[in-house]
Amino acid sequence: MMKQRLLLLLFLLFSAQRAYGIGRIPIRVQRHRVGAPLTLGVPFPRGALTSPDRVRVVGSDGREILSQVTEVSAWEPTDESIKWIWVFFLAESSEEYFIEYGEDVSR
Repeated sequence: MMKQRLLLLLFLLFSAQRAYGIGRIPIRVQRHRVGAPLTLGVPFPRGALTSPDRVRVVGSDGREILSQVTEVSAWEPTDESIKWIWVFFLAESSEEYFIEYGEDVSR
């Protein structure tokens, strides 16, 4: 089950749309409850992300959702970019979210 989730996350990451220096990873949460805490682990390819401050969660309406982003590991020593992050946020009424990342993203 964990391997399937990891493969799904990797697929979503590499198929994410990039526009104007912003990558978008679609997230769908099924059978959620409003206010339920959600935690996601998200991998990034080398060089794609330089700071957890360049990541945000937005709802399907494009509105930013309060979240906490924590760097888990980096590609060091060969590259200082981020390899994995954890994203924490509370579920809203929608089941669709996006994780936006990149140099043009600010929180």
